[in-house]
Amino acid sequence: MQKLIFQQSVIVAAAISLLFAPTLHAGDYNGDGFDDLAFGVDGENLNAALDAGVVHVIYGTANGLRSAGTQIWSQDTAGIPNACELGDYLTAGVSGDFNGDGFDDLILAVPFEDGGSFVNAGAFHVLNGSASGLRAQNTQFWSQDSTGIADAAEAGDFFAGAQAVGDFNNDGFDDLAISASGEDLSTIADTGMVHVLYGSASGLRTLASQLWSQNTPGIADAVQADEFFGAGLASGDFDGDGFADLAIGVPGQTIGGASHAGAVHVLYGTSTGLKSVGSQYWHQAIAGIASLPGAGESFGSVLSAGDFNNDGRDELVIGVVGETVSGQADAGAIHIITGSASGLTALGSRFITRSTVNVLGTAAAGDEFGSALAIGDFDDDSFPDLALSVPRANVGSISNAGAVQVLFGSPTGITVNGNQLWTQNSLGIIDGCEADDQFGDRLRAGDFNGDGKSDLGIRVPLEDISGFNNVGAFAVFYGSGVGLDDVGDQFWQQNSPGILESLEATDAEGF
Repeated sequence: MQKLIFQQSVIVAAAISLLFAPTLHAGDYNGDGFDDLAFGVDGENLNAALDAGVVHVIYGTANGLRSAGTQIWSQDTAGIPNACELGDYLTAGVSGDFNGDGFDDLILAVPFEDGGSFVNAGAFHVLNGSASGLRAQNTQFWSQDSTGIADAAEAGDFFAGAQAVGDFNNDGFDDLAISASGEDLSTIADTGMVHVLYGSASGLRTLASQLWSQNTPGIADAVQADEFFGAGLASGDFDGDGFADLAIGVPGQTIGGASHAGAVHVLYGTSTGLKSVGSQYWHQAIAGIASLPGAGESFGSVLSAGDFNNDGRDELVIGVVGETVSGQADAGAIHIITGSASGLTALGSRFITRSTVNVLGTAAAGDEFGSALAIGDFDDDSFPDLALSVPRANVGSISNAGAVQVLFGSPTGITVNGNQLWTQNSLGIIDGCEADDQFGDRLRAGDFNGDGKSDLGIRVPLEDISGFNNVGAFAVFYGSGVGLDDVGDQFWQQNSPGILESLEATDAEGF
């Protein structure tokens, strides 16, 4: 029961959760220069299979996302291995070009997939991109029982619950890090582990695949129960050497006696892939890192990476969704750890909350600031910017309506000057705030109209539409010379023209 309670709390709080893969993902699946958006309706029923889940894909054009040519995918789609089952919760995972053909591929994550008699063992599919978009031809299906995968499927592993893409060996093929954060090691429950599959001309393969845990030689600390190693994952080139590196969140880590304070490991890429030599271990008791570890803060449950000062080295953004700020429990915070030629360094690191001077809004209990992160250059000034969610923020008297904040990059890194705050009550925004919408609980950046400015997809998981409660929707804001703009903003849901499928009451918390 302890496992379930902890996992559910992080689902609400984190974009990279212990159970669900992120449900908004961008990639250019047809190689036309416009990013496309994949989104999951993980509560969708298919025939008698309740909560089987589906994934929609909307394609980008010079005019932004358009419903023409949309696709819908499930485990009952022709050419997709396996079949829809009760409680699979299939959803959209990360995108990457795993076979190096110039078309992004899409992960369909099924962390609740049963493996034989093992409930919630987890699995994932790889859909290949092509000139005509995603297709089922040569689809791959992976589980921990796949030939060549270390370990084996077990109940409650939640394999594919978090993913990250990066070219860790710099061979021109994207590689995939994928977690099984509920994995038991020996008799230690829910300690977690991360698999790495390397890309090739034929796609992902098990040759040279890796398995990482806190029992791996060279990895700091040691396994303990309920640590959920791998619940957060992010890829970035932190030392600027051309090899992608991997950050692994351990939100259940005990630090200095504080249970579930959280920690992050960083593995560095080389010509032979990720290595533990020179790996780093970060938490809030490290010198130079602001704040102190506290029980239930879940440092590392949410991770992202971006080069905010455009110096050729990525910074690591770490969400601390349970951080107490100015006496407000679970107000939330983010750390930004600086990249350098020798890797991440605490020198110049930043700690930002809604109580930071000039940040719009005010820290309040339960806000969960930083529980989703997305990075893009929204104002096209060559410095990437950071969008982050405050999904449980109150808007006026409307509780848990949710908000999204944008902090801009600069020659000195992220700045709070000129930051933006968006809610569904912002002037010009389609729809409006309602209690418990949780606007912004998931975020995804992409250039959907190909104008060089990043755009932002924002999930509204508990949106009520046409008398159906909690069926969900998502908004899209487009980039401009001053950042995100409400001009041309879009509001998508399963009753939108051209979207395959329609609203049902049982889609709750899915879209």
